[in-house]
Amino acid sequence: MAARKRPALDPPPGFVHVGVVAGLHGPSGALRILSDSDNPDRYAQGGELSIGGQTYRIAAAAPFKAAYLIRLDGVDDADAAALAGEPVLAAADTAPPLPEGVYYHYQLIGLAVTDADGAPLGVLTEVLRTGANDVYVVASENAELLVPAIADVVRGVDLERGVMTVVPPDGLEPRPLGGPSKRKTRPRQGGATRAAKR
Repeated sequence: MAARKRPALDPPPGFVHVGVVAGLHGPSGALRILSDSDNPDRYAQGGELSIGGQTYRIAAAAPFKAAYLIRLDGVDDADAAALAGEPVLAAADTAPPLPEGVYYHYQLIGLAVTDADGAPLGVLTEVLRTGANDVYVVASENAELLVPAIADVVRGVDLERGVMTVVPPDGLEPRPLGGPSKRKTRPRQGGATRAAKR
């Protein structure tokens, strides 16, 4: 069985990371995909996914426990084995529009983050799902700040300017970088989050 690869966090332009091939399921070439997307239509029959640098049409799909079982057109058991551990990408322009104040994770990653006075706090590098709300990892040169994705903290997102404005709550301080991370949550790109008031 192939070792699971770390998903690429910087997909090619025009694509967004939506999952990872966790392994095979049965002898028919079905893939078990762990999803990083909040959009179940990403895995609908007839849709397209890019895996291992090639685009495939989805022949069949079904939810399975915490994953999806996917069969791809033209992929047999031997071909599927070579895809184990690969990141799963989707074309960014296939995402449905979102309500005001809600953004796809890939739209937020890379934004410059400032406080209400415009002072730079860093760059949003990851979106973490914690259960109650998402958390934005804002990294500067020597530290990172974990910003809760709630309306009282995230005051504005300007995608055209590439800037997110936040008001960190009292007691929220950057922590120095260096040493192993103790976070147990997975970075996400394919999901969506409410990042500001409507």
